[in-house]
Amino acid sequence: MDAVGYFLLGGDALHDIGLPYWVVFVAAYLFVFGRSWAFYYAGRVAARGATGSRLSGVLASRRFGRATAALRRHGIVAVALCYVVIGTGSVVIVGAGFIDMPRRRFLVGLLPGSALWAITRLTVGLAVVNLLLAVVKRSPIAAAAVVAAVLLVVAVVVLRHRARSGR
Repeated sequence: MDAVGYFLLGGDALHDIGLPYWVVFVAAYLFVFGRSWAFYYAGRVAARGATGSRLSGVLASRRFGRATAALRRHGIVAVALCYVVIGTGSVVIVGAGFIDMPRRRFLVGLLPGSALWAITRLTVGLAVVNLLLAVVKRSPIAAAAVVAAVLLVVAVVVLRHRARSGR
């Protein structure tokens, strides 16, 4: 296996804890599957009693409105693909419950979507973990600098977003 494949399939991170890739994949799949059903039912509950609550502000937001409109238009496909686009998953899943998407249709989108989530998080996520572990082994100071740089970028992005939205 080449170095890229080694990092993408877990490399040292999975080897160090002694778990085969498929066990971690199944655990991740089951985690997101259960979490998705919890979010779906949270959306159904919210649809019944959200008026006057703090949640009503979220449900009235533009982002939530776009998510529910996409669900009404694209349904199952929107549910399946929301797992790949970071930042949309929870909103789309809660929206599916909120608009009372039938459970069978939701399940049809949930099955491949959970697999997509597990695959992307285990490949890209473990590659990032392995890269960070390799940097730490070579130079802890360099690793601390990388973490500080990432935190700085995140802080700048969040502060700019808040400044634009007037918060």
